[in-house]
Amino acid sequence: ATKKKNRPHHWSAPGTVTFYRSLRQCGMDFTTMSATCFADQPRTRKQLKRKFSTEQRLHPKLIEMALNRTAQMPLDLSVFGPD
Repeated sequence: ATKKKNRPHHWSAPGTVTFYRSLRQCGMDFTTMSATCFADQPRTRKQLKRKFSTEQRLHPKLIEMALNRTAQMPLDLSVFGPD
């Protein structure tokens, strides 16, 4: 039996902004993140984990800021375009 592969879902700029906002809200709980924050564009736990790994490599400061709940500095997501 072969496993059906899903087509890759590319992340849009608004999807990336949603990812960072949900990361700040849920932390690294990708299961909760997929269930609550991505209702309009469903993402699996595996897709969110892969996105986290990619963003951690490309934008480590943004990831650090999103996960640091004590930081009073607002998360600057203008890199990904207007809201």
